[in-house]
Amino acid sequence: MSKYSEDDIADIEETFNLFDTRGDQKIAASQLGDVLRALHQNPTEQEIRKCGYSQNPDARIAFETFFPILQTISKNRILPSMDDFVEGFRVFDKDQNGTIGSAELRHILTSLVVVVVVVVVVVVVVVVVVVVVVVSSSSSSSSSSSSSSSSGGSQLFVGTCFLTNTSEILEETYITWRSHVQNQFYTEQHSTRSTGETRSVNYFLSTQVKSNLPTTMNADHIAMARQMMSDTVDKTKMYVDLEQSKNYAEHRPRYTEELFQTVVDYCKKTKPNNLDLAVDVGCGPGMSTIGFSRYFNKVIGIDVSETQIACAPTTVPNCEFKVGYSDKLPFVAAGSVDLFCSGESFNLMPQKETFAEADRVLKPGGTIAIFGYDLPCSDNPEINAIIQNMWLTMIPYWPKESTQLFDKFASVKIPYPDWERNDSLKLTMRVDTAKFQGMMRSTWPVVAYTREHPGEDFVGNIARQVREVLSKTGSGDQEFNINYNMFIIMGHKPKN
Repeated sequence: MSKYSEDDIADIEETFNLFDTRGDQKIAASQLGDVLRALHQNPTEQEIRKCGYSQNPDARIAFETFFPILQTISKNRILPSMDDFVEGFRVFDKDQNGTIGSAELRHILTSLVVVVVVVVVVVVVVVVVVVVVVVSSSSSSSSSSSSSSSSGGSQLFVGTCFLTNTSEILEETYITWRSHVQNQFYTEQHSTRSTGETRSVNYFLSTQVKSNLPTTMNADHIAMARQMMSDTVDKTKMYVDLEQSKNYAEHRPRYTEELFQTVVDYCKKTKPNNLDLAVDVGCGPGMSTIGFSRYFNKVIGIDVSETQIACAPTTVPNCEFKVGYSDKLPFVAAGSVDLFCSGESFNLMPQKETFAEADRVLKPGGTIAIFGYDLPCSDNPEINAIIQNMWLTMIPYWPKESTQLFDKFASVKIPYPDWERNDSLKLTMRVDTAKFQGMMRSTWPVVAYTREHPGEDFVGNIARQVREVLSKTGSGDQEFNINYNMFIIMGHKPKN
């Protein structure tokens, strides 16, 4: 059985208590895997199920119960041998002489993707130990070789293991990374719980940085999230499930009248008299299509998903919905459109080609408008913590292009002069737990995660946590606020 010093146990208990969201010095059974991973363990789902709480995820576990579980899990952990470390770096030994150049080692380590930062830190420490030991033991017998090496750059003996099984290491790296973020997240949540302070999800995703924590994601944080996201998602197949599309139509946020009026006012700067036709690409079940129907004589909503179009309303006389692609609109005549828009979906489109098609169909003076909202947060600090933890779990299931939503399409440039950006609009949904569950089930990451974990009631577990928080102040089914920051970028096609 693994042995721990008194200081080790105190540190473990301190980490354990960071996951205590009730102040009863216990954790929820559903958090067992997260706490173990925060303590640098790598339990499988099967090992967690063997602990006996899979049928009772709401059970509360005291530290006295948790510690023997940790000891059992840590006893089963397999650590790499020194031979594994040495063998791994042979990949970089180009001359097959047992050494690599220090400059090359520096290049390898600094060029590694951000995803493996946690592993690299561990590996570098081990490599330094190996180098010191090996070089020290061989210095007396290799002085002439050392002299030769110094003229062409110092040489280091090879030693690391993380390339020997890439897929397993990347999986473990993600678990370590996520646990690291969650650990810092719970630390911050624990310290701010009494003040009632609420931060956005972007803040918690950015807690990779220990100090000077920003309230929005900068380029480094977004790059880190992007490295964790999937690059194999077929974006045209993300919303083909009928139940998902029904949830989308019923539970997704509705754009505010202020957003529609802001876009229309911009259109009228160059088209003050009559707004005839709007084309809404990536329209989903028609939230924005219907919103613009009050201002345009006709609106065409277009989406690649047949089930999304099937869920669009059929009772709005000046709205038409079609299955199609944003960059191929053969049914729209050239120079016939006053507004070409896309809400919360432009990141999933071929953007250069879509802009080219927009330019073809727009009238001179017509408007391109790209808009959307970022990830949700709540006024309630405890519910906000639950939401942020949920999205941390979902990161690997997003397509990489979703990072454009995180930074509000900061990298997107309207291909017309003097285009504008508006980041001032807000959106608040008042929801109960049933609507919150429907909203979660409408998102692709939750759908993908659920398919991969069919035995886990992920959405139900999140909803139960929310109800527990709400029950402290009244009925577990009472409503609460979900808040979003909206953004719009707009540009006019030149008249000449």
